[in-house]
Amino acid sequence: MSRWAQEAASTVYAAFRLCFGRDDPCFITRLPADIFVDEIFPQLLVEELLRLRQTNKAFYLLTHEPTIWRRYMRRLHGIPLSQLRPTFQFNHPMANHEIEHLVTTACALERSWRSGFPNIRSVRILLTQYKVVDLKLVPGGKFLVASVKDRSNFRFFIMVYALDVMYGCRLLARLPTFFKVYDLQAKYLEHDGRPGIMISYTRRRFKYGPPQDVDISDYSHKHPIDTVYPLAYEACCVHMRLDSIEPLIRVGLKPQHRGEYMAAAREMESPFRDVLRYETDMEIHAPTLFETAGVPCIGFIEGPGKIQFIQLTDRQKATLQFTDFPGYVGMPHRIRAFRYLPCQHGLFVIRSISTAPGTAVIAFEFYDFPDAPGPHVFDALHGWECADTWNIDDEFVITDPEVPHKKMGPDHPDILPKEECPPTLWVFAPSKEPKGSAYWWFRPVQVQKQRDTEETRYHYMEVPARAQFHHNRYHHERALPGSERTLLLEIDKGITEATPLNKMRRFLWPAERFPQRYPTRQICEPITEVGEECVLAFTDVGTSQVVGDEVNSEGGLAAITWDENSGKVCLAAENGDQIRVCDLAPVVEPHRRLAYKWRQQLINPEAMHTKHQNINLA
Repeated sequence: MSRWAQEAASTVYAAFRLCFGRDDPCFITRLPADIFVDEIFPQLLVEELLRLRQTNKAFYLLTHEPTIWRRYMRRLHGIPLSQLRPTFQFNHPMANHEIEHLVTTACALERSWRSGFPNIRSVRILLTQYKVVDLKLVPGGKFLVASVKDRSNFRFFIMVYALDVMYGCRLLARLPTFFKVYDLQAKYLEHDGRPGIMISYTRRRFKYGPPQDVDISDYSHKHPIDTVYPLAYEACCVHMRLDSIEPLIRVGLKPQHRGEYMAAAREMESPFRDVLRYETDMEIHAPTLFETAGVPCIGFIEGPGKIQFIQLTDRQKATLQFTDFPGYVGMPHRIRAFRYLPCQHGLFVIRSISTAPGTAVIAFEFYDFPDAPGPHVFDALHGWECADTWNIDDEFVITDPEVPHKKMGPDHPDILPKEECPPTLWVFAPSKEPKGSAYWWFRPVQVQKQRDTEETRYHYMEVPARAQFHHNRYHHERALPGSERTLLLEIDKGITEATPLNKMRRFLWPAERFPQRYPTRQICEPITEVGEECVLAFTDVGTSQVVGDEVNSEGGLAAITWDENSGKVCLAAENGDQIRVCDLAPVVEPHRRLAYKWRQQLINPEAMHTKHQNINLA
């Protein structure tokens, strides 16, 4: 008996042998099922296997066998895969319903993104019963974190939803925050040795109590407040343990059976643990979560000229300030954005320098990361300057320098990236006049190779000869960056907190435009059809205007987030009490698949009495 047959349930294997018998009139189905699974299917591309699935019911059921898709995932090289949660057990039967979905989503999204014609395939609705303030998808798109409040500003919560789980999306946990929170960040990180989701957020309040008839939650969090009453800003972190919520997303639990679901929810302990609360009188913005040397950290900009880094294990704090950029000593410098660079254990910092009223220079600088707590004043290792000729009026955003698929579990497959070097750094900044987006790229360069190991070190040293600009005649633009894929929004800025959404655009810079590349040297057999890459960097996302019209009919866009690897875009309207989950890859909930129902019948011994009555595969 083959390895596949040993892994499959005995009743399922017996059913396959009945289907593929020697007396079948079709000659190809006279072959044993083992030959298909072990010898033929590994030679097919994913698209070829899906076409074979459409020929008859027998192949439809056989091509859903989880062993096939586990093999595909192990060979999924050069294609970004959704980030697997740390508690995901790759080889466990409970993960069978997720494997095929992960592979087909990765292949479909890669094809549509490269071709330049991504489309919104489906839209799902999550009811919140509250106004949504901010949204953040955990990398991989499995969990969604939302900041919500009621319309009377009495109750404020962080709500965590599970997406793409058996029997539909669901709310898992809710945490009261007492004030409106924004700048949500979420990432898989360990705390006290337990894997989970680290959630950071920012909130503000009046330092000495609220003045009469003034509510801080009525003010937009997207713009600074000019008030005579001093404000206190807080940077907070909470950790949600995954082992506490796994019982609520297990395969056999149905939320429709409210009694069973609520009983399981009552039995579990609170998943949230307070990790950090840092208070300051200066404005906090651009928070980021990252890990350095195995230690989880948070970093954020405090005021115009400082960056704070706090270790979330022992709360040691390092305060960074920077010397003036050469040639502009004594002029006002303001930190606009930063990123931690794991490949070189350093920092990438963007500052704007006011040279005269209405005139500014943008400085891109690289620094060392502090190895000790306390205050530090650093000189840049190297930097470049660029004149601000576009009147940039909003925050800069930087793509994630970490690899898009990080191995989180010991049994997770190793996915090779497209290049051996770290991802390209992209910087986007919306311009006011003319309308559009200015953007820059920074490429890693091989600096040295370790003598004792095969590891090659890279530093970000390669820069473009000039800045790029995407002109938009009618609308403003805002970028939602990832590691390799970026989503752009066409919006109309106004005086309200919500913004009208026109449409979405896909951004992918053609690889041949880079002067130097570092392709993966290991030979990889392709598992999917890879077409020609679109020569256009900007293309529209199909049907995104329809979604924009629906959101605008409810008051405009209040919050949006996206995950580049799962292709999910989650957005909320100003006057709505719901979240729209838009999928750029085809998604079918596992329990709605016909193959899942047939497989459950086969595993059930009572369903094996009569072949024609219960299986009906002929």
